[in-house]
Amino acid sequence: MSKTIHQQITDYVCGLDPDSRVQLLLTYCLGRLFVKEHGRGGDWKALAASVDGRHIADWLRAAVANGDPWLDNVDELARPKKLLKFGKVEQVTAEADKAMAKANQTKIAHVADGNDEFVMELGNGLYVVRLLTPEALDYESSIMQHCIGNGGYDAALESGERQFFSVRGVTGKPHVTIDIDTESGWVVDMKGKQNSPPDPAYVEALTAFFRSRPNLRFMRNTGLVFDQDRRLVHVRSLPDGTVIEGDLRIGGGDNLVLPTNLTVKGDVEITFIKKVTLPRTLTVGGTLMFEGCELAGKIENLTVNGWSAFFADITHTTPSFLGKVSVEHLGLSNTQTTELPELYVKSIAIEECPISDLSALAKHECLTLLRLTALPNIMEVPAIGTIGNLEFRELPIRDFHALPDAEEILFAKMEIGKLPENLSVSGTLTFANCKIEALPHGLTVGNIAFIETEAPEFTSDMIVIAAKQGRRPATF
Repeated sequence: MSKTIHQQITDYVCGLDPDSRVQLLLTYCLGRLFVKEHGRGGDWKALAASVDGRHIADWLRAAVANGDPWLDNVDELARPKKLLKFGKVEQVTAEADKAMAKANQTKIAHVADGNDEFVMELGNGLYVVRLLTPEALDYESSIMQHCIGNGGYDAALESGERQFFSVRGVTGKPHVTIDIDTESGWVVDMKGKQNSPPDPAYVEALTAFFRSRPNLRFMRNTGLVFDQDRRLVHVRSLPDGTVIEGDLRIGGGDNLVLPTNLTVKGDVEITFIKKVTLPRTLTVGGTLMFEGCELAGKIENLTVNGWSAFFADITHTTPSFLGKVSVEHLGLSNTQTTELPELYVKSIAIEECPISDLSALAKHECLTLLRLTALPNIMEVPAIGTIGNLEFRELPIRDFHALPDAEEILFAKMEIGKLPENLSVSGTLTFANCKIEALPHGLTVGNIAFIETEAPEFTSDMIVIAAKQGRRPATF
């Protein structure tokens, strides 16, 4: 089943910070407002895109690290009253800005020697230093007016979990702050002043720094990737024909226009973006995930060499946003798709879509899995070749006049009137939470299972292969 709105909001909020205490505080101030926005018919994803959630998380993390007194002023449910007073996300942002500015007021003074170390020259008077102490983080925060200082990241710095770097100019003034996870090599964040994206000139200059660390990978919020020439490029301004050497991960924001022809040698993960204009040709070396987005345009040719391509909680105005799809497994969950694309797949799962015509599946033979869930417009299943696992969940079909040959068949949460006579299932035929009128004559199964289902009378000509081998024939 697709995720509920509350689950989507929880996933989004928890993705802003790994600490459970900070996640809970984010739920009180941001998650609560997203739920309220959805409740009054608004678009919570657009609201989330309008606020810098990581900036809010930085403020709350610093408050927890410093033991700010307002955290102890709670209601009867132990929720800080300060966070419950916010009625708009702009108020939350303003409070984070105010707290950050107050903390930085007394720290605008250059740190002493030994708090940072020289790393490399970038040219044009620019160079990179590594920040070594909490005092260095405080200074960086005070000049850059973001939340790297004031205690929020001190523990991660001192434990060696994270490394922090700063791009400096000829006067020693910071221009860009870089946050890297030491163990994984993820570039967690890269910010200019006041949490803004870095100036493109600084991004270009930093190409040499990142090239010198080939094992680094960019998290989605940095907006940076390497192209085929190891040039640092921003994901929102990719030229046509771009080949990305690693992963492409983009989360949040209003609009994303992908180039007409795009190749990504790693994984692609695009989530919670208000509107994405799709490429006409997309080739992915790893897996593909689109979630929580409005899609414009159509991928005429999609090739995914990893195991799966998955589209969840997708809105679009066309019958299908896919033309020809080549992938081992295709998943469509809660999309507005009414037409299946031209498929070259080994398995497919479709749930909560208004699709009414499954005839495109008739061309397939030897599917390893066909899972159909909660498809209100499906009245029949076309003739399909041999299938490994066949799963029907919450379909409106009551009478089945034909079924594909399958190793395993599952019916779940359905009312079943008739099944085809002489049905043969080499593995297990399972009925879960179903109502069954009768079993068909000539039924042959490896085994048969009834889960939260009243078993009908067995026909005299029914064959259970497992029973012939001396094993228990059925589960009730």
